[in-house]
Amino acid sequence: MPGPMTLPSIQTFRVSKFEGTSAQLSSNLVDQKNLVFNDIDDFVNHFCEDPTKARSIRKILVATNGIAAVKCILSMRKLLMQLFRNDRIIRFVCLTTEQEIQSKAEYLKMADYLVFSPAGANTNNYANVDEIVEHATRNNVDAVWAGWGHASENPRLPEELSKRNIVFIGPPSKAMFALGDKIASTIIAQTVNIPTIEWSGSGLVVEPTQEGNELEISNELYLKACVADIEEGLKAMKEKNISYPVMIKASEGGGGKGIRKCLNDEEFRLNFRRVQAEVPGSPIFLMK
Repeated sequence: MPGPMTLPSIQTFRVSKFEGTSAQLSSNLVDQKNLVFNDIDDFVNHFCEDPTKARSIRKILVATNGIAAVKCILSMRKLLMQLFRNDRIIRFVCLTTEQEIQSKAEYLKMADYLVFSPAGANTNNYANVDEIVEHATRNNVDAVWAGWGHASENPRLPEELSKRNIVFIGPPSKAMFALGDKIASTIIAQTVNIPTIEWSGSGLVVEPTQEGNELEISNELYLKACVADIEEGLKAMKEKNISYPVMIKASEGGGGKGIRKCLNDEEFRLNFRRVQAEVPGSPIFLMK
């Protein structure tokens, strides 16, 4: 049986109007070419005008596998050679499993260090936020790269890393929740009058706060867009006028997992269980 659904924490977003002006660079530092630096600190001090925000990164946990891990390491090593004439100035710690070792995955040959997580479904390893954070902390890394799929769009990952003063190479937690969580992002779109296709959260909007320019998605509102089981899903289709074909989606799904197309009630019942099994604990919603 699938486990209980886990809701994301309440998030508040500030809504700003675009004034039609273009951002201007304060300097042309980023346009300079052929610069070579002695070390990481030299590089950071050159580009970071605010020393309180300067952060040197010397060790990165690559918390993904496959082509994402390969591209990460190859691209960064190429840049390091260009900037420092030394592609080993940053060390890469790669998260792996016994299954990955047996497959002789290419990215494993590029790693400086390997750390192991339980084999099996990605909820045991690459999609497991607690597992990634534990490895990052234990190995004293400065930053984490999560690639795509797996835990890369889980707002808990940057949130938990930030608490431990570890850099997440990607957007902050709030931005990831607003645009990465499929349910929250669609509710926000409806709130600012962006047309959306029929779905289980059709018509739901966020009431502005007293300040007038902030939106808060409460758990209560979030739940209204979700369907907890098969019967509730079929009921939502009638109430929201969602006809077949319909998509069953897990908000925390990605990389082809947690999404199924259905053409009739029989397929709906079968695929709902599959989505639950593929992304355990994830909120589920329906979309035309």
